[in-house]
Amino acid sequence: MEDAQPVKVELFVAKDQVPYILTKSGFDGSQKRVFENEEGLVISLKVILNFELEQLILSMARKFRCYHRKFFVKNKIRLTEALFKYRL
Repeated sequence: MEDAQPVKVELFVAKDQVPYILTKSGFDGSQKRVFENEEGLVISLKVILNFELEQLILSMARKFRCYHRKFFVKNKIRLTEALFKYRL
């Protein structure tokens, strides 16, 4: 998408992944800590939502949680359709 604009996305990162995320120097330089507790860390990023980023977040779904409505709604539909195909 050539006309896509960066959006602010907040991600929850499980505590066992926090050291990894902190060594990445920001995915795109905009990474900021929002909140941290014993369960993990919430970071904010300014990114262009694209398929590759969505796949990365979904591949870490057990360790990451994305707080962006557009991301959630689009992928909830896609994941529900995929689960339906494997229904026994």
